[in-house]
Amino acid sequence: MTLPPSLRHLASPCALFVAFLLINALFLLDGPKLAGDSDRYLRGSLFLLEHGYLEGKWAEYAGYTGLVAALRLTGLSGTALHWGVVLSQFSILALAFWAYHDLARRLFDQSVAFWALLLFTANIYALRWTPYILTDTVFISTVVLATWAVTRTLHSWRYLPLALVLIAFTAIARPNGIVFAPVFGFFLLFALHGRYRYLAVAGAIVLGMAFSPALLHRTESTASSNHVLDGLEQGWVIWHQPVNEMPRLTARGDNPLVDIARYAMTYPADTVRLLGLRLKTAYWYPRENYSEPHNTVLRIVQSAVGLAFLLGIWGLFQFGRWTPAHLLLLVLPAVQTGIILLTFVDQSHRFVSYTVSLLLLFAASGIATLARRPVFRHRRH
Repeated sequence: MTLPPSLRHLASPCALFVAFLLINALFLLDGPKLAGDSDRYLRGSLFLLEHGYLEGKWAEYAGYTGLVAALRLTGLSGTALHWGVVLSQFSILALAFWAYHDLARRLFDQSVAFWALLLFTANIYALRWTPYILTDTVFISTVVLATWAVTRTLHSWRYLPLALVLIAFTAIARPNGIVFAPVFGFFLLFALHGRYRYLAVAGAIVLGMAFSPALLHRTESTASSNHVLDGLEQGWVIWHQPVNEMPRLTARGDNPLVDIARYAMTYPADTVRLLGLRLKTAYWYPRENYSEPHNTVLRIVQSAVGLAFLLGIWGLFQFGRWTPAHLLLLVLPAVQTGIILLTFVDQSHRFVSYTVSLLLLFAASGIATLARRPVFRHRRH
């Protein structure tokens, strides 16, 4: 039986969606899992319902804590609440799957969308967080959804309300989001034309000046609570795992941001070496605690995907297809990389997983190019 043309292009994504569902079902076989900060979100949701606000660390994860609190309002508690959280996370991730498909199809083409979904589905280092009551699955999903909505808004203003809602939720889901929000906002300016764009830029400057004290205070607080200077002085690459012998500041001041800048200017070579090691460790997945076959597979797959990524970038430059939407796909991972460089790498690749799916779109483009024709074939003149 032959599918009608209107449905034929959905056959491959639907098949991959089934695989996506099965992989997530395997991760959920053991039920919801508590780890790390899970208790913080569960207790924070109770505090929010009792007092109507969040404070301290709870406030930095208000979006996720609010999601848990909303589920409590339905009467869920105990194990039922845990299942409600992970199934909600899975539902949001499923929406991100289809948004990712549309993103790849519109910014590249249908063949790239297939390879992108295949990479998205095969990225178990991102999908594995679905059963955990942690912010990771929700944040991975909302970054994709917000990116999709912003790129949609660049072509149609009817998506603006949805884009603003998703940007706002991304901003409060976890601390990284507060840095992503201005990036999304900047790219929304490309949807404006003529004097409206200039008016929006002027308004953004005014708002930036108005909120800069609060943002600066939030940045100082985050730098302090995440022990950024401690990580530099102690040579952290992975959290609490010193690798390099690093010099110490003779004395610290009251402002952590000033201390961090002073450290980098006082010991530039040591700082650059440590940041370079963090960059390599973040994006090169082999780990000492993985088996040798595991690391071998990672080396082969990552080398191939990395080459495909470079080919995808080269292809866009060659054919002059760059748009603001394509640039957004690179800027967000660059911002997340900056956060990792200033803090630390996660042993389990969580922090890279927040934005790596955006980079995989370029790798998918490179793979599609190779699948269509030999890359070194001579052009016809």
